Amino acid sequence: MKRIRKHKFQDQEYKIKWHEPKDFDFPANGCCSDPREKDREIYINPGQKEKMLLEILIHEGIHASQWHTSEEYVDKTGKDLADFLWKVGFRLKK
Repeated sequence: MKRIRKHKFQDQEYKIKWHEPKDFDFPANGCCSDPREKDREIYINPGQKEKMLLEILIHEGIHASQWHTSEEYVDKTGKDLADFLWKVGFRLKK
């Protein structure tokens, strides 16, 4: 897997951080900052099984693209898309 350092979603550039988010009162495998913030960041905990990592990447990408979408929708859509891609054979390069 290539660990990119930045990516644009909806013309907003995000820094991609490849470690568990630290500023939470609960464990999280990913998080995305508000696109209105000056320093936009997405945190991805890379220490996950491959399918879960795919789901986290999709989940945080949806947040970055559609910030005002509910967490319930983002969570369900992320899982559905990860399942779909997994079923058609998508895998990360080792």
